[in-house]
Amino acid sequence: MAENKASVVARLQSVKQNSGKTYTQIAEETGLTNVYVAQLLRRQAHLKPDTAPKLRAALPALTDDLVEEMMKPPFRSYDPHIVQEPAIYRLNEAVMHFGESIKEIINEEFGDGIMSAIDFFCSVDKIKGVDGKERVVVTFDGKYLPHTEHTSINSFAFLRNRICKFRWAHGSLVELVELINKPLVGFDLKCTPSPWHLLQPHPRQPNMGPEEVGGIPTPIGSKIRAHGIETKPSEELRSDVYSTETRRTSRNAYIIFMLSIICCKWCGSVSL
Repeated sequence: MAENKASVVARLQSVKQNSGKTYTQIAEETGLTNVYVAQLLRRQAHLKPDTAPKLRAALPALTDDLVEEMMKPPFRSYDPHIVQEPAIYRLNEAVMHFGESIKEIINEEFGDGIMSAIDFFCSVDKIKGVDGKERVVVTFDGKYLPHTEHTSINSFAFLRNRICKFRWAHGSLVELVELINKPLVGFDLKCTPSPWHLLQPHPRQPNMGPEEVGGIPTPIGSKIRAHGIETKPSEELRSDVYSTETRRTSRNAYIIFMLSIICCKWCGSVSL
């Protein structure tokens, strides 16, 4: 993979060199930043379909196979030894030296977060200072990304455990609400199969063993405790847990629960 990338990059650099154009000139013709053009020609960025015609117009020597290669998601990487190159070393040194102060200012202006390097624009500009000497302006323009608080209610595992435990309890909607509002306990039931089976009819299984519920082996024998709710032994479960009314209650409660989650998501009150 590395050799193939190196070969493609060598060909792209040859096309650019033979064109006689600078990265900045190509950037002006394509509407990109000069750094992004350089990234494209080093296979460090992805050429978008809408940009491909503009780049081909700027670099007519680009062949179909090169453009096709550039439109594939690249394997982004770098040689760790490049830091030994003086220009790159100074950039790294500048970020490390000023990094703590930059971080504190980000916290003051935005909060607890970081600057994205994905939703990100970078450019290099040449200007003249007040003393008339040339100066380098490097711009990092990144989206602010706040750190997320890891709350259990927003966790997929949290919702899955709630649904799984309700599936074993086969309780009413009131019991489901109680389960949702209770803190998680240490015992974690495995939900097999998916809770979607609540939407399907449950066949009677007269040959259930004493340690099975609905033909599914239970992790703790003939009784299942889920959030303090204890189901009946399997002999009794045959007669009432899988009755039509129980299945209908479970199905309706599950549908209402999922619809409420979707509505909360749309309203922005729950982040899944």
